Amino acid sequence: MSARHRIESEASQRYLAEQLANGCEESPEQLVAAWRVQQSSALAGGNAAHGRVESSQPASSTARESDLGRRLREIRERYIAEGGKLLSVEEIDREIAERRRERSSLD
Repeated sequence: MSARHRIESEASQRYLAEQLANGCEESPEQLVAAWRVQQSSALAGGNAAHGRVESSQPASSTARESDLGRRLREIRERYIAEGGKLLSVEEIDREIAERRRERSSLD
């Protein structure tokens, strides 16, 4: 597993674990989809779900970052610093589809 995949996997698994521990009623698939939208939005510097690109700075100086948000940001920064390429939502969806096909061919 490449460093990029390991970092992304760790980040998404932490997100899922934290959401489920907090009593979230969404399915893991729905949580992963929500995580992807959040990542896409953060990468675009704005609200990707609505097609707006805004400043990557918090809306106000009093906005607090959650522990998970801080960890995900640090993982992202470390990944970029190591030369990692950030994927778009479409690229992530394509990679997941490819992996599912590979896994199903092994069964």
